[in-house]
Amino acid sequence: MRATAKLEARVDSIEAGAPRRNRLRGTQAVLAREPASFRFEAVSPFGVVYVVTSDGHELATYLPGDHVIYRGQASPETIAAATGVAADASDVVALLRGIPPLAGIDSRTVAVSPVNDAPHAGGVAPGESSLFLHAGAPGGRRVVVGFAPSSTGDLVPVFFQRIEPSGEVALSARFGDFQTAPGTTLPVPYSIDVATPGLELSLRYTDLVANPTIADGAFAIATLPGVREASYAALQVGPEP
Repeated sequence: MRATAKLEARVDSIEAGAPRRNRLRGTQAVLAREPASFRFEAVSPFGVVYVVTSDGHELATYLPGDHVIYRGQASPETIAAATGVAADASDVVALLRGIPPLAGIDSRTVAVSPVNDAPHAGGVAPGESSLFLHAGAPGGRRVVVGFAPSSTGDLVPVFFQRIEPSGEVALSARFGDFQTAPGTTLPVPYSIDVATPGLELSLRYTDLVANPTIADGAFAIATLPGVREASYAALQVGPEP
């Protein structure tokens, strides 16, 4: 997938002892390729602000203003440090493509319920989804996916939650504004909202191409002259191999 995205991030913080919600807006050039390769490039009228890439194994973040590239294993900890969302690289790619991240679910636990019988799907407006899929996930987690008809009549996923054993919603997403994009005959969401505790991200796509040819080099950052290299391990964001 290749697209331009208008991004809005809403971050909760405590300032002077009081809760505060900060809003950040920008434009992103987005690349994503299954199963786990992605690239974000934040651009401004003055040039590139930062670049984050992953080939599913390594994560690299380039900050031109600081003249530094951070590298590390592509883990939920390093991805959280780079993007704010603690997720596997494959989860990031699924979300960018408007697909609920269901890797590792236990197929033996899959169940389907109507909208009025979805005890785990908190915060869903009546009529937003027609039915829910429930399944067990690694670590004792649960996932819930809501489906609804698109404007073309196709049943599409519009809602996702990953729920911890404690009942806390660790990751949620909503998908909307389904359209047919170049490269596919299936409806694709042009509106994606992702939330984790303390952070909400909204992506609104333009210029989306569903299945372009993307060179492998797009998902890595080469060593650059005059740019310092640092390890994510030095930031204490998780274990390195």
